[in-house]
Amino acid sequence: MSKKLAAIILSMVCVTQCLDAVSSASINTQDDGYIGNATILANMIAEKTGGDLFQIITEENYPTGYRDTTDQASDEQADNARPALSSHVENMDQYDYVFLVYPNWWGTIPMPLFTFLEEYDFSGKTIAPLATHEGSGLGSSVGDIEDLVGGDVTIAEGLAVRGGSVSGAQGDVESWIDGLELPEPVTSDSVETSETVETGVPEGAEETMKITIGDTEYDVILDENITVTDITSSMPLELDMTRYAGHEYYAELPFTPEFASETTSEILAGHVYYWDGWNAFVINYIDSDISPYNVVHIGEIADASISDYLTGADETIHIQVSE
Repeated sequence: MSKKLAAIILSMVCVTQCLDAVSSASINTQDDGYIGNATILANMIAEKTGGDLFQIITEENYPTGYRDTTDQASDEQADNARPALSSHVENMDQYDYVFLVYPNWWGTIPMPLFTFLEEYDFSGKTIAPLATHEGSGLGSSVGDIEDLVGGDVTIAEGLAVRGGSVSGAQGDVESWIDGLELPEPVTSDSVETSETVETGVPEGAEETMKITIGDTEYDVILDENITVTDITSSMPLELDMTRYAGHEYYAELPFTPEFASETTSEILAGHVYYWDGWNAFVINYIDSDISPYNVVHIGEIADASISDYLTGADETIHIQVSE
């Protein structure tokens, strides 16, 4: 049997708006929201490979000011610091290929990536590095990655993308990936199994709703709170949703549900939320920390492929929400 591509795309996120703040040109605006260049490039890789997206997030945010951030990054490098991370990959063993997307800070990977790379065993894996920069290319980042992960790891040829060119780099990213000669991606059609795989709503789920996008219907396993009650009592709904901040789609509801007392700022891929700030129904497709904002959890979409679909979907989508 030919080898299949099981890939994870790791991008570094350090501040609440998901910006790589050190590089002055590392901020893009999409759908009236800010999104870091590393996140944009990670989305391009996911669209091309079908790999899973994961954001490397520090426990403490970096300053939003350019000079303050560059000073902190320089100090961390001088101290050989290992900043603590708030996000961790629970299933790294299942991946054979790792795409590492990061800003070039002072000639190499940011110090939080030192923390991350020392946390896992990458033996037998291939790491493909992609750096954003403003003139220093990959710097010494590839050699530093090699030193951190040890000898039984293949480091693929890296790609450096200038920050001001990120929004138009889709072709360069795709050509780079083609040059890596990766195996065929793992899909539901390519996985060999001798048993029938059950999908949809797990047995025992008490309440669900359906989200229909085009011809595809997704079951949502609902949480139990007053916001869910108000939304389900107002179905069916038809909503035009807009991509925002590189990790979600949102639409303003035609009514205002009650905002439940139990909220979260850590939002998960494939989950549905409600944010009272914009009276928004939200479908998230990348794990994110949106502190200091908080949302109400509506439910989990049973089919995990929704995240891959939304990553490559149009900037606006039309959905139907029903019982």
